[in-house]
Amino acid sequence: MTVKKNLSSKYLSYIGTSTTPPQSQSTDTPTPSEAPPNMESLALEDARRGWRVFPIWPMNGGQCTCGHSGQKGCKPGKHPAITEWQKKATTDPEQIHRWWTQWPEAGIAIATGQGV
Repeated sequence: MTVKKNLSSKYLSYIGTSTTPPQSQSTDTPTPSEAPPNMESLALEDARRGWRVFPIWPMNGGQCTCGHSGQKGCKPGKHPAITEWQKKATTDPEQIHRWWTQWPEAGIAIATGQGV
């Protein structure tokens, strides 16, 4: 499993862990580069490249939202939000839409290795 990282260093930790991105110092309306990324759009972009994606649990306030934060096996912001991710990772836009509708702040993981 590979955790996707955004090319913008400003949001590097945001993409991998779904933590809140840094706020603009300006009180003006944020420019598109300052707005938080739309995770579904980024997942769809990866799928168009032929990369099989799946959601990973987002973080909130430094805690994993999986419901098992701090317990053995919980890797905050780095573990799949779905079971059998190896089989379910996909490039299907409809499935990607369903996942990111259910977990809009989920991080994006890309299935790599055999079978990809």
